[in-house]
Amino acid sequence: MKSKFEIKYNTRVFIQIPKADRNKVDAVGPVMCRVRWNSKKNEVGLRCGVCASIDKWNEQSSTVKRNTTHIYKGRTYYASDINFAIAHLLDCVSDVFKSFEVKQAIPTQEEFKEAVYKKMDLDNLDVMTRKRQAGENIDLEKIKKEENKTFWDVYDEWLADGLATKHWSHGTHKKYMTLKYRLVGFDKNLLLEDITEKKIAAFENYLLDQRDYKNSSVKRHIKTIHGILSWCKKKGYKVEEKAVEYKSSLREVFDPEIIFLNWDEFKTLYDYEIPVQKQYLQRVKDVFIFACVTGLRFSDVEKLHKDHIHWKEDEFISVSKKTSNNTHIGLNKYSREILEKYKHINFPGGMALPVISNQKTNTYLKELCHLAGLTSHITIASEKGSETIEQTFEKWEKISFHCARRTYVSIALSLGATPEEVSRVSGHHSYKVMKRYIGLDEKQRRHATDVFDEKTEREELYSMFDQMSVKDLRTMLYTFKKAANI
Repeated sequence: MKSKFEIKYNTRVFIQIPKADRNKVDAVGPVMCRVRWNSKKNEVGLRCGVCASIDKWNEQSSTVKRNTTHIYKGRTYYASDINFAIAHLLDCVSDVFKSFEVKQAIPTQEEFKEAVYKKMDLDNLDVMTRKRQAGENIDLEKIKKEENKTFWDVYDEWLADGLATKHWSHGTHKKYMTLKYRLVGFDKNLLLEDITEKKIAAFENYLLDQRDYKNSSVKRHIKTIHGILSWCKKKGYKVEEKAVEYKSSLREVFDPEIIFLNWDEFKTLYDYEIPVQKQYLQRVKDVFIFACVTGLRFSDVEKLHKDHIHWKEDEFISVSKKTSNNTHIGLNKYSREILEKYKHINFPGGMALPVISNQKTNTYLKELCHLAGLTSHITIASEKGSETIEQTFEKWEKISFHCARRTYVSIALSLGATPEEVSRVSGHHSYKVMKRYIGLDEKQRRHATDVFDEKTEREELYSMFDQMSVKDLRTMLYTFKKAANI
């Protein structure tokens, strides 16, 4: 039965574009919902918690176009998630007004917002974050002074701060969420004050014994926890000093196996003719070979635009997503051949190469390398607690797209390029990272010792020349020139 007391209201969903971007056709911003009621005497703005691109927005339905992706400050939002968030917020708004109609009361702006946030089942951090993003003045000190604050509140606040200030990628965000799930499994009632030196050590043992983690993975998680506690200390939260300074004593493999292709394996893959029934592997092969001879990361190949290729200068410009640096990279036989192959094919967004998702690429790469016969055995050592574990694989099993970047560095060094020259192309700024690749290839290892033989042989040849007459030297030089002209 319809209530006699009725609150008339209207909603408007829109994208809030920053002033600096309002003239851009493809501008991206937060999705907002403006709600008015009681003859427009009350009005509030609510954040939907997602962001969208204006060129993919349907004004009539107040939703984004299906099967589209939207990137804002390094984070990716998918159409299905955006439209769900909008629908969920509108449903909550409707339910809240119905609840006030039952009470026969017109809510104030603050009462309405609090009721909507409660209906959406948001925690305090989400509420404070959305209020702050909606332009309201929020006393952050109030959050800090909350008693018995759970570690999850702090964790989410740290995560939100990182996304806003450091523009973490979707992959980085996912990695930190994995740590949160592991911590929940360890102690779902964890408080910030519980994070002590002993507690972190107990979490280490939990990851080793119950989650079957290797030492390297455990240490990465502990390093993240150290970063969170350091952040908490700067924000004024009370944390144990020993916990902040905690360093894992777990050992790691001193010289871990780095997977890459040597020159013979690279040529084998390059020359491999893909069967007719497996042509879906051809484009993956081309993109991988391109990365092998240019040193680009997957994210850099993915965003390589046709406008970045300067054919007259015989080079292209790589805009690194990770470092934001622009690098001029010269074309060679292989990279030029691949770019020319796709020069006249129109890919979405004007992209230069047919790049698919990273996950699908890695799956196809393993299949491709298996077919090409990259089956040499490699042994990978890892540490688990105090135990050293060695596992043997066929090389194709461990090939991923990042191996292309390692392949470039290793082969370039083995063919005589200096570390400084290679780093200018690959973007490695640390010699500590670069030196991991020096001496990896068998030719590099051999050359490191063959230089002694070369020096000895050179001196022996010089000695032999000293003993030859001028006539004999002229005859030898004449013979050499004649052979060179044939």
